Amino acid sequence: VFYVNSTMKYVIIVCSCLISMSQQITDQDANPEFFQKVVESADECVKLNNLQSDDLEDIFSDSSEISDDIKCYVKCILEKTGIMNADGEIDDVALKVSLPLTYADSKKDQIVEKCAKQTTDDLCEAAFNLAKCCEDFQ
Repeated sequence: VFYVNSTMKYVIIVCSCLISMSQQITDQDANPEFFQKVVESADECVKLNNLQSDDLEDIFSDSSEISDDIKCYVKCILEKTGIMNADGEIDDVALKVSLPLTYADSKKDQIVEKCAKQTTDDLCEAAFNLAKCCEDFQ
């Protein structure tokens, strides 16, 4: 149970782009349909990238030390939820849907404008950079 709960909390954080030291993330912050997609994808993405729940705990503490497996885990989640396609293109509408329901449309637009336009040839790096950018937007 701890494994699933910590994984679900992490993917909500990544895909909702809502990480903050002072905030608690709950499933009420996320779009319910999006949250369900994340839950369905989480275990598969953990297994595909050979991760343990402990690997996900301090994901954004120092991005210079983040493993490629974790970055590819983020990519897996973003692909399975439709935010990123196999070519690394970001679906702006899907990204907005993933953002917390409490965000105003103008804030969602700002996040998409700033974070979805970053590019790199490494798709795992691109996915991680998107999540990190959204976190930093706070």
